[in-house]
Amino acid sequence: MVVDKVNKFLSYVKWIGLILIAIGVFILIIKYSRGKSGQKENIEKKIKEAEAIQNKTEEDLKKINELHEEKKKIETEIEATNKRYVDAVEVLKSKPSTVSESYNKLKNIW
Repeated sequence: MVVDKVNKFLSYVKWIGLILIAIGVFILIIKYSRGKSGQKENIEKKIKEAEAIQNKTEEDLKKINELHEEKKKIETEIEATNKRYVDAVEVLKSKPSTVSESYNKLKNIW
């Protein structure tokens, strides 16, 4: 009688243990699958960030190239203006004239 009760109790313990093990395995499978999908989302997020950085870098390079072109245009304009002023001053130096005429000519140049 006691042996039957002990065997019955051990049988219940065995079934409860098997159920707990099955639940544990099920939980581990769920966690593992979520971990993989979480890693996949994380990788996709990092790829999007890298693409955004690359696009921003390309835009920045375009802006830098535009600024270099503007710089060259401005330098060319400055050189042309300086040359024009130097030529005008040399013309004024070569012609002796009164101060007021020189002043008027310089005023017209500037």
